[in-house]
Amino acid sequence: MDRPVTTLFMLMSVDGKISTGASDDLDVDKDFPQIAGVREGLHQYYEIEQTTDLWTLNSGRVQAKIGVNTKEMPNKSPVSFAIIDNRHLNGHGVRYLCALSKELVLITSNREHPAFSAEENNIHIIYQEKLSLKDALARLKSEQAGLLERDYAALNQAYAVNAKLFHDFHNHIGVLQQLLSRQKTKEAAEYLNALQEPVREMAGNVWTGDETIDYLINSKANKAKSDGTDFRIQVEFPRRTNLKSADLCAILGNLLDNALEAARQVPEMEKRYIRLTIRRINQMIVIKVENSYASGHASPLMEKDGALKTTKEDNGLHGWGLKSAQTAAEKYDGCVLTSYTDTDFRAVATLSYEGVPIR
Repeated sequence: MDRPVTTLFMLMSVDGKISTGASDDLDVDKDFPQIAGVREGLHQYYEIEQTTDLWTLNSGRVQAKIGVNTKEMPNKSPVSFAIIDNRHLNGHGVRYLCALSKELVLITSNREHPAFSAEENNIHIIYQEKLSLKDALARLKSEQAGLLERDYAALNQAYAVNAKLFHDFHNHIGVLQQLLSRQKTKEAAEYLNALQEPVREMAGNVWTGDETIDYLINSKANKAKSDGTDFRIQVEFPRRTNLKSADLCAILGNLLDNALEAARQVPEMEKRYIRLTIRRINQMIVIKVENSYASGHASPLMEKDGALKTTKEDNGLHGWGLKSAQTAAEKYDGCVLTSYTDTDFRAVATLSYEGVPIR
């Protein structure tokens, strides 16, 4: 049925296209920028969208129609994109979306898709033999949530212990006062030791002076201990630098998690080890993580075309952690390099830093 151009229809098709008509000849992405009174306000919509939607789902077909395959490279936005595409995006379009997105997840069943040749660190590919939006979204949700929540769960546990201690503080003081007033110093000392135990487990050693980083290192050391892995730490860390805790957590957390997983798979417990070394060399921080892994198995990480790759079978999103470490290092003109033998693996991150004066 023919429709007049003046009639506005909003139809959602299976590929996510919102249309002003029944065919590509009448398309919102093409039509709205041409309509006086509408085009002037489109930028407001996109600006609002960027502040409300952390993730947006779309198709390569729609992105191609709005010109990503030919447009000049955009500024980075805070929005992450999940794009379903088999044949509409070219290499430029993929790079455009990487430049625009905080994170780009491309879902495809095309083994020859140009996304596989992309060198950007923020692209993550979900390959499916047969496209299934339901499976892709479920996988995206679980993997992303796991990555974000992994270390924060441990930190929340620490804060919960700390909060309980403060809540019980007055009761503990009262008990100690009673013991000391009766000259029961031995009992008071034992009570204090018992009281300090959860704090001791939470805080452990002070390695860097940054409470978040120190707790992260100590929590990984405790995990290694529970796995039967020999974990040794040597740290020389400068105070008052421009290095952000979140970036250091991204590097240390991901590299140590990979080391823990690899060492845990070594059958002989006496051969399980992890060595964490942090050194300051002039205005550079060197973070080195060495670990054992099961002989005869693939290296837990490998390099391909200069980029870190995971050898896990389900590597579409498992590689996020590795890329997260690399991206964090690059913020400080650094990088993450790896090497391995038949039984040992090494990852070295380098970061340049600047001192922050005391005010």
